[in-house]
Amino acid sequence: MRSRASQGHPSHRHDAANDRGADPTAYRAPRWLAGGHAQTIWPYRLQRPSVALRRERIETPDGDFWDLDWLDADRAAAEAPVVVLFHGLEGSSESHYARALLGALAHIGWRGVSST
Repeated sequence: MRSRASQGHPSHRHDAANDRGADPTAYRAPRWLAGGHAQTIWPYRLQRPSVALRRERIETPDGDFWDLDWLDADRAAAEAPVVVLFHGLEGSSESHYARALLGALAHIGWRGVSST
């Protein structure tokens, strides 16, 4: 039985051309991680990268606030691109996918921001 992640739209199905990098958007889950549930749970077992973030709080007129966690770049701020991570209600800067993205951005010297 194939996982839903590997079935997808016909244009995203795996074929021999994808092995050569012809379609960088193609995804095929490893056999040992078949199924969406396993692919969702597995990252929680991995160590999250340690990334230094700067917290900024923005007060709103209705008495609420937004907390933003900024990843500052090593190079001049004007030169480094900024990646904004929008996630769902249950996500945060501490989520495994947010830490992985922010760690990758830090590695290439880009800036990033995520809500908490």
